[in-house]
Amino acid sequence: MRVSGWILHPHEPLSSVAVQLDGRLLGEAPLRGRPDVAASHPAVSHALLSGFDISGRPSNVAAEFHRVTVIGRSEDNAVEAVRECTVATRFPVFAADPPLHLRRRIAIRTDLNTFYTFGFQLAADIYRATEPVLAHIASPEILDWGCGCGRLAIHLRRHWPTANVHACDVDREAVDWCAKNIADVEAFVSGVDPPLPLPSDSVDLVIGSSVMTHLDPSNQEAWLDEVQRVLRPGGIAALSTHGEFAAAFQGSNLSERVAREGFVDLQEDHALDDVLPPGYYRAVFQSRASTIAAFTTKLLLHDYLTAGYGGFQDLVVLQKVH
Repeated sequence: MRVSGWILHPHEPLSSVAVQLDGRLLGEAPLRGRPDVAASHPAVSHALLSGFDISGRPSNVAAEFHRVTVIGRSEDNAVEAVRECTVATRFPVFAADPPLHLRRRIAIRTDLNTFYTFGFQLAADIYRATEPVLAHIASPEILDWGCGCGRLAIHLRRHWPTANVHACDVDREAVDWCAKNIADVEAFVSGVDPPLPLPSDSVDLVIGSSVMTHLDPSNQEAWLDEVQRVLRPGGIAALSTHGEFAAAFQGSNLSERVAREGFVDLQEDHALDDVLPPGYYRAVFQSRASTIAAFTTKLLLHDYLTAGYGGFQDLVVLQKVH
């Protein structure tokens, strides 16, 4: 098995990496240059030395899924950066690929390999964070809220084979593509504002992938109320945010500002200019403390995973208690 990629600590330079596969050491090596990472993270002065490419033989060759742990270390071993993820040894062949212009609306890296592999990783992150709560439900009702062109939805049934998967978005063209091309997913268009066309107390898991990262506080509050409405008692919401960790990659000043102010509306995001009203779609960052305070007015905090979503966004896991 070959494991390649890049790893960064937002503040401290790393010099070497060790890769564990299913808890056993696969290999270790010095980090090497990645000019593309340096170009995409200009605020991180040490981003160039971040790449790795390690090969080895897994102990269980036949397994479909493997747990990979990447451990980056500084030269004096005083600093570690750890990323744990799930990888698949094979992917299904999809009947059609989302067109490039739809991929551009939801992702920076739009090549198909990244689209599928990163989407699988995001689904795996959600699964690890929520499955302990959902394990007793034979056929969970799952809502991919803000599905875009299905980067996440296309993988959800690999992790929950018996789930009923629903997907919605404000982007009608993306929803139409999902409805036509993703089997066993019920896709529908949602409004810019609540409510969703779903009954109260009807969903076991609401996934908000890169949705809260684009909403101002008033819209976040309105949609949190709606998430609370559609969740069943005991149901789980997994919502990603841009926290202090993500802000650090924009420069230390932003990270410090987020920690100090709690919520920073950085700028308008123009990725969905053809879909949403002007000014609605934002690029927002919020501290762990302010997020927990705002998100737990109606839902119970089950977990908060810093950089737990795609190794970049924070993942806030909330539960409806009654």
